[in-house]
Amino acid sequence: MAIEALEAHRGRQSVERIQKGVGVPGGWAETGLVFVNRSGAPLDGQRVSKWFHGHLEAAGLEDRTFHALRHTCASLLVEDDVQPKIIQATLGHSSIQATMEIYAHVSTEVQVRAARAMDRLLTEGSERGTMGSD
Repeated sequence: MAIEALEAHRGRQSVERIQKGVGVPGGWAETGLVFVNRSGAPLDGQRVSKWFHGHLEAAGLEDRTFHALRHTCASLLVEDDVQPKIIQATLGHSSIQATMEIYAHVSTEVQVRAARAMDRLLTEGSERGTMGSD
């Protein structure tokens, strides 16, 4: 779904780029960015923030910072059992420590799954007689 949305976005940008012209006065500013204004220039951070807060309010969601989406992304990927190195790469972090200690928050659901996994492993180990064989 996200890939299709990004491809559609790129298609719309291509049309705008052609209509405005690249490298001409008042034309499209070729920045290489994914999300830009109607001239191809970087988006204004304050406008993005205002848009984001307006959509949160309209949806009846608790107010958050735009940056909180990075924490949400990391936490959802952890919840879906994505490998930590993949999460690190997705967020563009140079340190896995920052990714896992600052951005990835462990939900109760993940903690319950971990407890069930340990229960299963310990039960299987005791049934095979492998518990305490040190």
